[in-house]
Amino acid sequence: VFTIHNLEFGAAQIGEAAMHAQKFTTVSPSYAYEVGDHPAVNPHIGKFSGIINGIDTDIWDPMDDQFLPMHFSSENAVEGKGRNW
Repeated sequence: VFTIHNLEFGAAQIGEAAMHAQKFTTVSPSYAYEVGDHPAVNPHIGKFSGIINGIDTDIWDPMDDQFLPMHFSSENAVEGKGRNW
């Protein structure tokens, strides 16, 4: 997997890396849409996708995570993170 962070720098090398990669990604679905027509990306568009930055807070919520001994919120995060270490 190859990841593009900024297409403005090294487009020729990005195109070559995309050609050799099984899959390649970028930092978000919106940036993938924005650069999808670029000549370095477009010939390989079938193996290109944007990955959403961050975590899914519906799944990874410290207030109700079944794997944490102590649940916590922003109000007691220091204590909660310390206890769960």
